[in-house]
Amino acid sequence: MKKLIVAISLIALMATPSFSARRTVTKKLYDITGTTIDNYTLSAGNVRYSEIIQADNVNKSAIIIAEDKSGGGGDVSVTTEYSIDASTWDTVYILPSATSGSIIADWPLINNLSNARRYIEYTPRVGPLMRYKYTANADSQINVWHSYQIED
Repeated sequence: MKKLIVAISLIALMATPSFSARRTVTKKLYDITGTTIDNYTLSAGNVRYSEIIQADNVNKSAIIIAEDKSGGGGDVSVTTEYSIDASTWDTVYILPSATSGSIIADWPLINNLSNARRYIEYTPRVGPLMRYKYTANADSQINVWHSYQIED
């Protein structure tokens, strides 16, 4: 009887979320047309979007981005957008403090990246779908990877 109680207790513990499996996935990103974002050219003033990323099971996320335009002078900023239907995309607005009462647009992941590589970890906002928005402030060339941790 004692062994049965111990076995049932162990099974109950293993079924709790703290025992769920987590794994990290890192992949090269594509744009919305299916082109790999590898030595990807952005013209000044243009905006491009990444492929759609399933975000509903993502625990943590990171973007690894390098801007390395030949001769320097590149400048790119990256933000995130979220969607519930893959056709309407929104910038997330946040309440910066419980007492402020006003909302502000969520901060960019990076502003004015130029001739550098950054690994930026963040917690995705609530939403089933997300994408990255790349805004070229000057002619730029970028390489982008997406790394995320999911619970199975």
